[in-house]
Amino acid sequence: MSAPRILLTRPRADSAALAQDLAAQGWRPLIWPLIEIETIAPSPDLRGAQAVIFSSANAARRAAPAAITALCVGAATARAARDA
Repeated sequence: MSAPRILLTRPRADSAALAQDLAAQGWRPLIWPLIEIETIAPSPDLRGAQAVIFSSANAARRAAPAAITALCVGAATARAARDA
């Protein structure tokens, strides 16, 4: 019996590490990105803002301002905000 197939639909860069982990566990991952993450607008004027809330690591990587508090929903998002 062949290994079960699993479809990963996140952007290719976000799926690569997960695909390796799944393959190591006996799955046959197929990366098929259905979305692309891109910045579509310039950063807003944040003067006077005390914090920014990020709900995804992709958003934090693209928009985390260094001089303002970033409130993040999870550990990966917090890491992305710190590294931005």
